[in-house]
Amino acid sequence: MARTDDALQRARIIAYAASTPDPPLMGPQGIHTTGCPACAGTMWLQREIRVCASCGHIEDK
Repeated sequence: MARTDDALQRARIIAYAASTPDPPLMGPQGIHTTGCPACAGTMWLQREIRVCASCGHIEDK
């Protein structure tokens, strides 16, 4: 977590970390994320597709 003395910034970081889902198991490609165009959630790269952990939106890599 980033080190900051700004209480508002710390609250934003904590809220982001709390709302980000756990990643899938680490594969040979490592962990890759991007933003979901459908809901602005976190998309995880799983094999050759990206899957949104929040709404389930799927995209090709």
